[in-house]
Amino acid sequence: MKLTNLRRRQELIWILEDLSDSDYQKDYWLGNKKNVNRIDDFDSSVHFLFDDTLLAEDVEKEIGNCLRDENEANAVQSVCDTIDLIFDKYGMSETDRHYIECEEWSSVLNAAAHALKLIAGKDYQPSNRGKRIFSDNKA
Repeated sequence: MKLTNLRRRQELIWILEDLSDSDYQKDYWLGNKKNVNRIDDFDSSVHFLFDDTLLAEDVEKEIGNCLRDENEANAVQSVCDTIDLIFDKYGMSETDRHYIECEEWSSVLNAAAHALKLIAGKDYQPSNRGKRIFSDNKA
């Protein structure tokens, strides 16, 4: 399927990569390391999924836009659902540290890793953070 928004797909892959990597979260979201190439924190990931796109609200509408099929949509929905469960339990005003250290965070890591593998598997060759490259830009 030819996608209409490869830029959004690239951003989604970056978000999933960040959400699936606990070491990166500890270094960049909680630590002193900064990604000079883009804003990078849990809040930005949440805004992308829940506010800037339809990924959390109506993921099926993103099929053909930044998602190829229902399998990708279901994987992204699972990520959003796990984050929603954490927000339901702890509210939306906690610190990044509180969220990524809560017992439920492993579900986010696992769901994001699954979605990343499914969505980025053929398209993405990770480089260093902030300077990520696609091995194949075909939609």
